[in-house]
Amino acid sequence: MRFLFSILLLAAVSVINACFNPFFPQTTPPPIVPSSPERTIQLLREAYEQKDIDAFVRLIYSTAQYASYTQFAGHTASLVNFGTLPLVQIDSIFMPSSFLPPSNFLPSNLWFHELSWTDEDRIHRNMFRLADEIVFLSPFVVRDMLFEVEGTDTLSALVRTSSSQIRIRMRGEEYIIDINGQVFAMRKANAIWKIWKWVELN
Repeated sequence: MRFLFSILLLAAVSVINACFNPFFPQTTPPPIVPSSPERTIQLLREAYEQKDIDAFVRLIYSTAQYASYTQFAGHTASLVNFGTLPLVQIDSIFMPSSFLPPSNFLPSNLWFHELSWTDEDRIHRNMFRLADEIVFLSPFVVRDMLFEVEGTDTLSALVRTSSSQIRIRMRGEEYIIDINGQVFAMRKANAIWKIWKWVELN
């Protein structure tokens, strides 16, 4: 009888502890941060600093539609052969003609190397795998935004980020890379802002 009483007492204590335990207070899930172009840029920075390729891929609107544009090989020269990439003017293909950005937002009549998702994916997988550390040394935040609106629907956005610096430590070497400006074209997928196109203005 005493054994049965002890079991019941332990069960009661367990239930009470489950309801209230000052040593292990109940936690609530963190509040959901609404999606916005600014939030997408923040998540992009976090994916870099955490070297998280899956987090980076989740920020892409469509790998089939994705393209990025750069004016020079720079620090990625060893990761992709820019001489084999097509040179394009992005004025007419970057956004629909009804939403061409002003020239002070995205310079016109400039030629860029076009990278497909295959190129971009390979570059980032190699960089995240080989880097010992990736750190932004100055803010990488949204500077300007331009929205394409049709009726009450926001179809897409152009997002320009501020200048920044990024430090990459790799195999005992340290590289400081200037980021003079980026323009991202974003679209929504299931109400989440994601990167559709990416232009480096370096």
